[in-house]
Amino acid sequence: MQPLLERWRDLQATLIGQLPEILLALIVLAIALLIDERVQLAVERIVGRRDGQRELARLLGRMARIAVVIVALLIIVSIFQWYPLLASFVASLGIAGLIIAFALQDITKNFAAGVLLLLLRPFRLEDQIRVRDFEGTVTDISLRATTLRTTDGTEVLVPNADVYISPIINYTRYPLRRYHIALTLPAEVAVDIAQPRLQAALAQLPGIEQHPAPAVHVTGIAGENLTLDVAFWIRSNHPDGPGILSQATTLLHATLRDLRAQHAPASVPPTT
Repeated sequence: MQPLLERWRDLQATLIGQLPEILLALIVLAIALLIDERVQLAVERIVGRRDGQRELARLLGRMARIAVVIVALLIIVSIFQWYPLLASFVASLGIAGLIIAFALQDITKNFAAGVLLLLLRPFRLEDQIRVRDFEGTVTDISLRATTLRTTDGTEVLVPNADVYISPIINYTRYPLRRYHIALTLPAEVAVDIAQPRLQAALAQLPGIEQHPAPAVHVTGIAGENLTLDVAFWIRSNHPDGPGILSQATTLLHATLRDLRAQHAPASVPPTT
């Protein structure tokens, strides 16, 4: 019992003797926790002033926040003069670092891929992309995963390593995107009559670009009929691209039906 009481008195004396250092360390820690988020926002605001730098701004902002915490920990170490402890910790990182790197190789791989994606910028925030079987709008590029918002309202987190090594289809990289609709032209309708009618029909539909204008090409023969490819352009960032595609399909079908009715061979009355 006596040794335990002596240890408790020694601990009290040590805590009382280091009370100024403890208070100073708590102040440093409180300041770090208070300003780390503000530093991150400030860096993101400064770097993100230029167009197309939001992803890099996020990376530098997060690194600045981590740097604030590290600096605070180093100041606390200097306050308590834990230099031998720090030196032994750094020395132990040699072997422990290999063990940790092997155990966290997936995290390290995703971190490195995230940094490369933010620096190389194969896509940006709000771009609509497809990676493997996942398609959606990019809402975040973190150091671990790329976040996509799919068209059906779900969120998909794709590991950065998978994104980096996979083919990436960026649907909104360029201002215009071309769509195709396949049609079968009846034999009784001439191509030189059908082409301008189909192009004129698409010219009346809002949302379809006229520069370049819609185009109709013959792509094959199906018995006595011809197969046509109708190509037109819609702005990549249009909020209702699938809706315009649906309207165009319906309009082309109606135009083709009218052409068939106008050029159908007249029925011959039966002879008596």
